[in-house]
Amino acid sequence: MLEFEVISIKTNISHAHYKLIYTSNNKKKTTFYGKMILERTKEGWKIYSVSEEEVTGAMFNKSSPFLFD
Repeated sequence: MLEFEVISIKTNISHAHYKLIYTSNNKKKTTFYGKMILERTKEGWKIYSVSEEEVTGAMFNKSSPFLFD
């Protein structure tokens, strides 16, 4: 499952937060979250950079999937 929240959109650059929940074959869930910077090019929007942090078993704030309790 992937959740994506755009934080800002400007002419040539955008910032977003994401949360990815991966479930392995043995049903173990691993959660990753981070920030993405997207850059507008002649070909369209491209991912410029991605930060990543693994958070297994974290309690997410119900008001926003990107805030932690």
